[in-house]
Amino acid sequence: LVIGIFPLLCFAESGTKGNGGGVWVCRESNTYKVKELKFVDLYEMKDEHQLEIDPSMTMDIVESKIQAISEVFYKEYLKAKAQFVARWPNYGDSELTIINDSLWSIHPKREDCPNGKWEYEQVVNFKDDMNILVNFNHYDALTRLEQDALKVHEIIYLVRRNLFKDKDSIKTRKIVGHLFSTLSIDMYEDLFDISREVEIKYKLEGYWVFRNILSSYRLDYFVIKIVRKNNDIYVVETCDYKKFFYDYKCIRTGTPKESKLRLSKREYWLSTHTHNSVKYRINGKELEFQYPSGSVFSAVGYKPL
Repeated sequence: LVIGIFPLLCFAESGTKGNGGGVWVCRESNTYKVKELKFVDLYEMKDEHQLEIDPSMTMDIVESKIQAISEVFYKEYLKAKAQFVARWPNYGDSELTIINDSLWSIHPKREDCPNGKWEYEQVVNFKDDMNILVNFNHYDALTRLEQDALKVHEIIYLVRRNLFKDKDSIKTRKIVGHLFSTLSIDMYEDLFDISREVEIKYKLEGYWVFRNILSSYRLDYFVIKIVRKNNDIYVVETCDYKKFFYDYKCIRTGTPKESKLRLSKREYWLSTHTHNSVKYRINGKELEFQYPSGSVFSAVGYKPL
C-alpha cells in the first residue's frame, strides 16, 4: 500500500536579526504614549487591497482554510506551529529591533494620529537561533483577531522561508490578509504557490519498495531511496530488499549514486544513470519506473525517511 507523506521541516536561516510581525503605532508627541495600534497585515488588506476583514475569523477557521487549499502546506504549517508554540515566551516588555523585511508600500495617514506620529514597531522577532522575542505591551493591546493574525503570520512566514526561501514578508502578509478576509478560498488559493509539482515532490520523498510486475518470480523486489533537496528531488541510492525488510535501513557499500529527477508535462520523472535511462511515472497515487529493456517496476510499499 502506498501512503502519502510529508517530511519534517528543516528550519532555514534567513536574516542576521530574525523575522517578525509588526504594527503601526500612533504615539503622542509629548508623552510618547501609545494611542492606537494597527496590525500591518490586516491594515494593508483593508486599505491597500480593499478587502473586507471578517471580524468573526479565528485561528482555527483560518487553519481549516489552509488545509482545504493545500495538504502539503497544511502539514508543514502544523510542524512550524509546533515549533512556534514551544518557543512562545511568557514575558517580554522591551522594544524590539526593527526587522527590515516588511517593505511596506502604505502607512496610516498623519491626520489619523492627531497630536502624534505613526511609527512602525516590531511586536515579534523570530530569531535565527529559533528563540522568539515578544513585546507584550504591544501584543496585549491588539484585538483577539489581530493576535490570531499575528501568530498565523509568524507560522506561515516560517513555512515560506523554508519552502520558497522568502527574504521578505510581503507574500506572507498578503496571504494572512486574505485568510482573514471575507473572500472565499478559491479567490486566493494561488497565493500559496503550491503547484501540483510541489505536491508530488513531497509525496515522493522516502523509501519505495518496487516489484517487477512482468516477472514470474515472487521475490523480484527492488528498493530505492528518494530525497528532496532545495525543492528538487533525487534518487540517492538503491538497496537489497531483504536487508531493508529486516531493519528498514537502506545501506550500500561505497558512494551511492545520486540522480536528479525532473517532472515533465506528461508526469514522468526522468533519471539518467551511468548505464540506464530510467523513466519514473506517477500513476494516480502509485509510482512506477521502467528500464529501456521493458521491465516495469510498480511500487508496492513505502516508508518515510
